[in-house]
Amino acid sequence: GDALEIVLESKDAYGLQASAPVLYRGMEVGRVQSVGLSSDARWVRILASIDSDYESLVRDNSVFWSKSGLKM
Repeated sequence: GDALEIVLESKDAYGLQASAPVLYRGMEVGRVQSVGLSSDARWVRILASIDSDYESLVRDNSVFWSKSGLKM
């Protein structure tokens, strides 16, 4: 199936770059697609795609941390 695309907002890019892995319990479940500033430059906007097999892990209240990629 198609990947789930999500937009994350952060105060800092934490060195993230496109193609960085998104990890859950150490397993890759997706990839960062792009990192850039929001239109008003108040936030870093991170576009990530989550593989369809893992999209059920993403909820409205999911929290992401940056440490050698995104962890959810």
